[in-house]
Amino acid sequence: MRSLAYRRFSSSSAFSSLPIPHRSLADPRGSDHDFVAVAHSHLLRADWPALVPFASSLTPFRTAHLLLRLRCDPILSLEFYRWTLLHGPPASHSLDTHAIVLHILTKSRHFKAAESIFRQSLIPRTQNSTSELFDAVLRTYRLCDSTPAVFDAMFKAYAHERKLRKATETFRLMRDYGFLPKIKSCNAFLSSLLYLGRADVALAFYREMHRCRISPNVYTLNMAIRALCNSGRLEKALDLFDKMEGMGFTPTVASFNTLIDAQCKNGLTGSAVKLKNTMAGKGLEPNVITYNTLIHGFCKESKLHEANRVFQEMKAAEVMPNTVTYNTLINGYSQMNNSEMGSRLYEEMVKDGIEVNIVTYNALILGLCNEGKTKKAAHVVKVLDQKNFVPNASTFAALITGQCKRQNSERALDIYKAMKRSGCTPNNDTFRLLIYTFCKNKDYEGAVELLKEMLERYMAPDETLLTEVFEGIYSSGKTHLVTELQLDVVGTRLIPEVYFKNEHRTKLLDISDTEAQKMCMGERHGMDLLDSNSLHEEILINLFSEMFISSKMCSGAGSKAISSNDRSLRNYMQFCGSTGTYECHYYEKRQLMHLNKGKTKWHIGEFRFEETLRFKSIDDNGCSNGDSNGRVPSTPFFTFKVQMMIPTCPSQGMS
Repeated sequence: MRSLAYRRFSSSSAFSSLPIPHRSLADPRGSDHDFVAVAHSHLLRADWPALVPFASSLTPFRTAHLLLRLRCDPILSLEFYRWTLLHGPPASHSLDTHAIVLHILTKSRHFKAAESIFRQSLIPRTQNSTSELFDAVLRTYRLCDSTPAVFDAMFKAYAHERKLRKATETFRLMRDYGFLPKIKSCNAFLSSLLYLGRADVALAFYREMHRCRISPNVYTLNMAIRALCNSGRLEKALDLFDKMEGMGFTPTVASFNTLIDAQCKNGLTGSAVKLKNTMAGKGLEPNVITYNTLIHGFCKESKLHEANRVFQEMKAAEVMPNTVTYNTLINGYSQMNNSEMGSRLYEEMVKDGIEVNIVTYNALILGLCNEGKTKKAAHVVKVLDQKNFVPNASTFAALITGQCKRQNSERALDIYKAMKRSGCTPNNDTFRLLIYTFCKNKDYEGAVELLKEMLERYMAPDETLLTEVFEGIYSSGKTHLVTELQLDVVGTRLIPEVYFKNEHRTKLLDISDTEAQKMCMGERHGMDLLDSNSLHEEILINLFSEMFISSKMCSGAGSKAISSNDRSLRNYMQFCGSTGTYECHYYEKRQLMHLNKGKTKWHIGEFRFEETLRFKSIDDNGCSNGDSNGRVPSTPFFTFKVQMMIPTCPSQGMS
């Protein structure tokens, strides 16, 4: 009996499907007939050398007829197809000939070979749109007496290649013609969406599966639970988990691990342990991922005693700890300034033959540096080098931490410079450590230089750090540094944020009332931040132009890199005080930002873009688009929101 996933919707169902077109292929005549007859005879004998003289004369018409004559032998058809790609001219194939070989392979259940053609030949080589390829498969469907499996193979290939727009468009076209993909293909698409951080779209597709009556399996439900957890809907994830058995599915270890991970991330380690303890009642045993997740959760909450208890329970259950287990514990003890315990775990790790990696050494170095034991940390660095590990950003950050703990700003700066020379990118915490150390050593010139470099990278210093810097500048009498920092274009945004408050405004105006007015109103650059296009709007436009905004960009929730400017954009959005969740969309410059004008202390500019689509095409980077005709259905789906704080003149709206 044919799978339910392959059935076509009947006209009497709630879904109406389009008719499948039929195209006939004219019989070869004259030279075409002779060519096909002779080439076919060589193919039947697998006489490939004899075919070489025919290669240059291949045309799509001749190739199509040869493939159709070979369709009862899918292996020979595939060999001939690959031979034409190597020896035939580029014009020997059309979309129709590609489609014919796909029909032959899928009808004979050679699905891996068909998907291989999609992934190796059609996806990277053809410039045609998804709809054009789908149309070619559709119009040759009856010619080859094919099966719906060909469309499923096409959808699955796009899903595996993470070509989300093409996969989504294929699904939509399949649905229009009454075909549905198999559950394995749907799961492949859900997996790709989750890999790219698109939990929202994964949930929308899951709902679409339900609407189309595609029956899920336990893997589908596990991914739906994961999508709910990733989107912050833990209660709904638990509700779906509780309903699994009622739907006829038994939760797997992966089901439990997903929820345990979500609970730990939300600080619910007690609930996570209780959930782990219920696994035995379901006939399941916790695995290394279960224990590692709990250990990480306890370490994150600085509950090292509980983490060690789980570690001992893990060994008692004869679940072998791995590198991640030890690295998590060593890092946890290092964060708690217990480098001795971290060293013991390292020795146990080596004794038991557990692989040691760069993360292990970084955790050891951090523990020593947190305690100011920089010489011992330097020894670990030598060991790291002897084992041919390359120091990364975390290695340098740990070493900088050690020097900053000892108030050795010069040595810390030397390590920072070595970090940049090695190609590693310093993060926000590295800059904060360095700037605080320079301030404690009364080296405000160095602190300002680092702050300017931080701003050039569109990193956002917090209010406490800025207060520390400018309080120090004020107390030291080095007022020229305020003007110097003002020359940094981006710095003009941050100084008012800290100082145009009751407790700091007077001090800043005492330093230079004129400079403060310029910093707020942009007079030095001949611009009015309130009545003309703001500098920040211009920067945002440059960053947004020809780019995407990825989901949860400002939350730092591990959004995928989607362009070379992604990091700069994310940091600048944080720097501007932006809030909200950001979805992927293209924007024209004139659509980018609207700033509310007024005379209050802070103005919040908000640009809201609402897409109304139940399930729509997604491009290869996970970005949502309308359908091919630009139509937007009526069901709310995405909301995009940017908020930006713009300071007014200190004389306006000050309390």
